[in-house]
Amino acid sequence: MPSLPELWRLSAGYTLKAAASFMNIVIAAEVKENYIKQIVQDETLHRYTWVNDSNEFPDFEEADAFIDFNEEMSDYGSLKKPLLLNQTSGVLDNIQCNRKLTGRFSGWPGFGDRASWEIAVGPEADIEALKPLMQAIGKEMIVVHDTVGLIAPRVLCTIINEACYAINEGITDAAQIDIAMRLGTNYPDGPVNWGKRIGASRIAELLNTLSVENDRYKPHASLLKLLA
Repeated sequence: MPSLPELWRLSAGYTLKAAASFMNIVIAAEVKENYIKQIVQDETLHRYTWVNDSNEFPDFEEADAFIDFNEEMSDYGSLKKPLLLNQTSGVLDNIQCNRKLTGRFSGWPGFGDRASWEIAVGPEADIEALKPLMQAIGKEMIVVHDTVGLIAPRVLCTIINEACYAINEGITDAAQIDIAMRLGTNYPDGPVNWGKRIGASRIAELLNTLSVENDRYKPHASLLKLLA
């Protein structure tokens, strides 16, 4: 089985790098985890303004781009500049935003701190408009379709759910699954421990959303307890 980074590249089709240019970026992050702080590159080249809530975005008419790390969806309809949303479960069709200039990414542990981000966009997206923003935060952009769960988070959540079945059927235990996946697939962490870092509620939310159209994604009854 290919590693998550390989899955990103194989399924995305292409990657993009942007040309450097000055940007005035407004970032909403109620909690500034380390990986969020690290996206600030050289402050002599770009201006980064931090706010707690994306509802403050419309106050910055001079901004060149916006990033919302908070996972609660807001109304972004008034923004006319490139926008990145940390939103794994929701799709752009269900978000009030300018879909030509908006992309989704996953800021979950193990995803947001990677050098490459999956950016989910709609068919009307202006990819060229997003490239300078990705360059300014030092991330490679891997363009994917705007589907629930993106690609890598969906794959990981499915594996975590399968781990629940294996454990409950007495095939193995959580520790052995984590060791096997790290050594056998080169994952940065085992699915159970990784799932605990991400949080059971996030994983259950994504699986429940996916299960609306396909029952095979329905969370195992033990998932919340396993990841507690």
